[in-house]
Amino acid sequence: MNKSICVVVTTDFWNDRRVFKQVSSLLKFGYSVTVICSQRPEDSIYESDSNLLIDDNSGNLEVRSVKLTRRDSLNNKLLDKLVNFIWLFSGMMKFVFEINKVKCDLYHLHDIDALFLGGVVAKFKKKKIIFDCHDIFSMIQVKDSVHYKLRSLWDFLERKLPKYSDSVITVASRLKSDLSFRSHVLPENINYIYNTPLLHDLSYSNKIREEHNISSSTCIVLYLGSVNLDRGLGDLINSCMHWNDDIVLAVYGVGHEKAWKKLELLVNELNLTDKVVFGSSVQPSKVKEYLMSSDILTIPNILHSPAYDALPNKFFESIMAGKPFVCNELPEMSSKVKAINCGLVCDRNDPYSYAHAINKLACNPSLRGELGANGRRAAVEAYNWETEEAKLKLIYEGLLE
Repeated sequence: MNKSICVVVTTDFWNDRRVFKQVSSLLKFGYSVTVICSQRPEDSIYESDSNLLIDDNSGNLEVRSVKLTRRDSLNNKLLDKLVNFIWLFSGMMKFVFEINKVKCDLYHLHDIDALFLGGVVAKFKKKKIIFDCHDIFSMIQVKDSVHYKLRSLWDFLERKLPKYSDSVITVASRLKSDLSFRSHVLPENINYIYNTPLLHDLSYSNKIREEHNISSSTCIVLYLGSVNLDRGLGDLINSCMHWNDDIVLAVYGVGHEKAWKKLELLVNELNLTDKVVFGSSVQPSKVKEYLMSSDILTIPNILHSPAYDALPNKFFESIMAGKPFVCNELPEMSSKVKAINCGLVCDRNDPYSYAHAINKLACNPSLRGELGANGRRAAVEAYNWETEEAKLKLIYEGLLE
């Protein structure tokens, strides 16, 4: 009998690489999948990807988008909270209505907001739940975000709801600890599914050099990811003042206009226009092309709170591309870098540490090659989606047998 799955994510499905890969795998397993996701005005920051295909030869896919209106911050704090609450409640009711219309055997709910919305329906219909925990909403520190403004609500939900799930998926030991101790989820019910890329061959690309007219003798350091002001990008740009002359930082990814403008202003203030170039959002199907056109990859994340100690897809994409990697001392990510020996870990308390690491790699091609090869080997042998897909299949078979 063909089993049906309802996947709920409150962001844009087509540009969420983690959710997209999981749904692709569910279809491959032969399940029918209905995705409930959002359609927001701010999703215009994503570059449309007409080449993004999904393998639905075995299962059937239906994507239902919940249209949400734009929300703007207000100067009055009390009024701002009230408006955010009304906006949130209205959006929640739209999601619950759509989720309730789906007939399925299991609900796969991404993050605490989707668990709250879909969990109510799932328990009413007596269906099983997979809670996929990517983040700790109550500990996010972006002060103008709805997550930050409603963190007391997220804290309450994160403490009360996860233990009612039949299985929990997460991406890092810090998140597993939080689920175990704060949310009282049994450790044996928590599984790691890393956001790793599909196995792919290495192929040369000159994309970034062509877009910015960068000479072949210049070393390109690439940041490709979420362009938010809490990702350490300001510190990274500041470190460029101490980089060698033949190094350029390229920043690509998805970010709102306010974040881009602040970074551009910082570059101008520091007189670094010859050291930093800005790109745009990158289509998921072209991520590999940009990674392969760089020499060094970096994630300068800072540990604002436990919510920031995770293993992002950017890390796994970097080692799959066979590129050396530079990051700050975050327990989860830096321990992987050291274990694999795929890059350099910096001391954030030393303002020159990042510059020293970048300069060391830039002037030593043999070291870059050695570290990149170590990362590539680990990605091929262990950290790839084919490996994670097998783990996902076992979870589903255990719940739907």
